[in-house]
Amino acid sequence: MLDAFTSGVAPDGLKSKEDIKIFICYLLGSIPRSITFDLLSDIMLSCAVANYYEISSAVEELIDSGNIIKNADGTLGLTENGQQISKNLYSNLPVTVRKRAMNCAMILISRLQNEEENSVEITKLESGYNVRCNVMSGDMRLLGLDIYAPDNENAKRISDTFLDAPQQIYKLLLAFLIDDESVFGKPPAIKIEMSDLPEDFEVEEN
Repeated sequence: MLDAFTSGVAPDGLKSKEDIKIFICYLLGSIPRSITFDLLSDIMLSCAVANYYEISSAVEELIDSGNIIKNADGTLGLTENGQQISKNLYSNLPVTVRKRAMNCAMILISRLQNEEENSVEITKLESGYNVRCNVMSGDMRLLGLDIYAPDNENAKRISDTFLDAPQQIYKLLLAFLIDDESVFGKPPAIKIEMSDLPEDFEVEEN
């Protein structure tokens, strides 16, 4: 039954209220960490699976019917009934939608973990902004990098790019600093032709 609002929904998105409920249970049962409603809706909206109003309404109905619970920390969890829905009915959902949503989920969760484990501080200067990027390992700071940005827009862009892949940035910078040829390859040999030298150039003999 196609009874859901479809504004902003992809052509292969979910157009049935029941399918949206099943999909929410599927996501909560498949994602390897607890997530809040905000993150759940971000995942579904980013891949255009369902309309925000329908997502919000479906979550409320699933809580009222005892299929999901809202924990004290704001995260959502499946009850035993919700787990059965996730396991037994997920195959009713389009495969393309499931794959796209899981890809979106992994990207957003990876970004969330990067924000939790690392940090960026943006400080306004007299002229421009300073962006301090910190790569952390627990309480240990592995890398502190200060970058100048001419305006707030570029400062936020630097922050977003860093938080997309802080560990990769750290590994590449470390490899460059220790001259790791396995990452960047061997530097090309510089060949100088005698014709390239100035006429008055003299080779010193030892």
